Amino acid sequence: MNQAAAATGRCGLLSMLVALMAGNAAHAADAAAPMLWWSSLQSLPTLEALGVDSWADIPRAGVWSGSLDAGYDSQRQTIRVPASADQQFSSRLTSESVSIRNEGFALIDPSLLTGNLGLRFSLQQSRQDASDTRVAQHGLLTDYSLDVLVLGEKPYNATVIANRSQGQQTRPSGGITQTVSENRSVTLRLRENSLLRDKEILPWFSANMRLAQEHFQEHTQVGGQSFLRDDGRTLFAVDGHNGFETADLDFRYEYSDVVNKIYLPGNYRSQLANLNYSLDFGPALHRRWDSRLNYSARDGSSPMTNLSIDESLSVEHFANLSSAYNYQFTQQKTPEGTVTSHNGGANLQHRLYANLTTNLGLNGNRQVFPSGVRDSEGAQLSFNYSHGLPWGGQLSASLGDNVSVNNNQLQSSFQQVFDAPYQAPPQLGAGAGFVLADLFIIPESVVMVDIKGAARIPTTLGVDYVVVSEGSRARIVPLASSAIIQAGDLLEVSYTFRLDPSVKYLASSRSMSLGVDWHWIGITLIHDATDQKPLAGGDSSFLADTRRDSARVNAQGEWDTIQTRGDATLTRYSDHIDDYRQAAFSESIFYQPTVNWTLNLRADQQRTDHVSPQRQSEGRSVSLAADWLAPGGWIATANLSRRQLRDTQIPSETISDASLQLHRRWLKLDLVARLGMAERVRGSVRSSNTMLHVGAVRQF
Repeated sequence: MNQAAAATGRCGLLSMLVALMAGNAAHAADAAAPMLWWSSLQSLPTLEALGVDSWADIPRAGVWSGSLDAGYDSQRQTIRVPASADQQFSSRLTSESVSIRNEGFALIDPSLLTGNLGLRFSLQQSRQDASDTRVAQHGLLTDYSLDVLVLGEKPYNATVIANRSQGQQTRPSGGITQTVSENRSVTLRLRENSLLRDKEILPWFSANMRLAQEHFQEHTQVGGQSFLRDDGRTLFAVDGHNGFETADLDFRYEYSDVVNKIYLPGNYRSQLANLNYSLDFGPALHRRWDSRLNYSARDGSSPMTNLSIDESLSVEHFANLSSAYNYQFTQQKTPEGTVTSHNGGANLQHRLYANLTTNLGLNGNRQVFPSGVRDSEGAQLSFNYSHGLPWGGQLSASLGDNVSVNNNQLQSSFQQVFDAPYQAPPQLGAGAGFVLADLFIIPESVVMVDIKGAARIPTTLGVDYVVVSEGSRARIVPLASSAIIQAGDLLEVSYTFRLDPSVKYLASSRSMSLGVDWHWIGITLIHDATDQKPLAGGDSSFLADTRRDSARVNAQGEWDTIQTRGDATLTRYSDHIDDYRQAAFSESIFYQPTVNWTLNLRADQQRTDHVSPQRQSEGRSVSLAADWLAPGGWIATANLSRRQLRDTQIPSETISDASLQLHRRWLKLDLVARLGMAERVRGSVRSSNTMLHVGAVRQF
């Protein structure tokens, strides 16, 4: 500091002391201001110390890129119902957009702050025609995306993300869906090379903390009807990991506040906590202990609390002898009551050379319901044998037996299941669905919600799905016409099932399998049997003796440019409620005559004949995919498929699809044209769809 500055500082201090002694606080502040201002300026680093020559060099641009997009989409649907006029729905959508993006921009230095920024401006015009109704819309869509990493190379860093995405798309039903998605989040990270390692407190500890806001809107218009979705979520989450010399600890906590502006009963707050610990110990670390704690809670119109504890211990006594022990505790609380489950077991495994493996197990289970208790104790013994065969073959055989004593002490035969997790099949329609876990389910009690992000969307029986009874089991079949359920969606199903409330019975099951396999052919035979005998009280109608026999043959071959595979399975099943025969076949051919041509043909058939009660079900599917790379740079992809279901219990259904896509790239210009046609016949209702998409993208 020079002499003038020092003098100014001394004068400032002297003036402040005089003012304080005189009791004039305002004068003291005014006198101290010049000194503090000058001191702050002196403490700021110079531009040279920051490694820049001028203020204009502080922001550093990354790599610029952009694109111009133009597209046209058209959908048309015609529905034909006997004895009524045809219904027609169509939509057309044109869009033009410009996008710019800067990747890797920095502030002063990438190690201080770096990120990516993208902007997109779109102009879209849409038109819908539904019988006598015509709707036209146009608008400007604005998207942005920003992600910034602060102090990325330091043990303490942060990421800031903000993005917004708007879009419109045509639907096969002739409607248009408009979506708006917004996300903002901040994530703070603590890496292992932090102060905790320097102080030798937690040298292998890392953690993340995230705060986010999410908002999603969806508006679908089909035939004069609208489907709305408007939900948001505020999220706070923290997770961490700590490593020890022979152990690992992981934890996570998450808090969510979900607001559904369309379906107010869908509002809820939830908490989620997980704690996992694993430890290797013993003289040669041949013992491993795993401990898992999971907790979740949700309020709102359907409050629920879940708690699970899973403890397991595995011990390698010798190279060919090991044992395992486990205990699981689960508890679910709902307004209808609390269900608690205790499950424990032990298993001993011995391997004789490389051919024979023997497993001996003991287990016990207790379930406590609001209406009583269910107990089960059992033992299992199994053998698995394998041996090589001439010409590279393999022989495998297995034998297993399971015996358990089960005791129901309940006040009611009706038991409830809440929010059991399932997933929609990868393709909807033609009878595709999934079987619920419990027996004797009351179909009218089934309630299902679709999990979309954080939102829980209710579905409707007969509109979004149907329940099909298959003996003592129930199958959920999502409908292809559902506006909510899409292929692969996560689902939660609640239902009521029946059992004998006061019975003690012995259950014994046996399983046997024998198989031989060579590279080109394999044969497998399987037999399963279960016997349930009452020991005290009860209604034998809920007990069943089951038999299942199946045989499978698979063959495959490869000749030059052709690869083929075929599978055939025959199954016979019977119990006191259901008795059926099933045959399933699958064939596939892959053909590549040249480097530029590939053809893939697949066909599946399945037929099930139920003897009692009488029912027939037959499903068939065939698909053909072809890819062609033309010498001029064109890429063509064609797909044909047809799926059929014939069933005496539910309406028959046939779904046919055909599509052709052409793609051509010239340097930075991409052209895409896609034409698709589909027809769906369910019962006496026939719907046909056509789709056209043309798009061009110019990169710069």
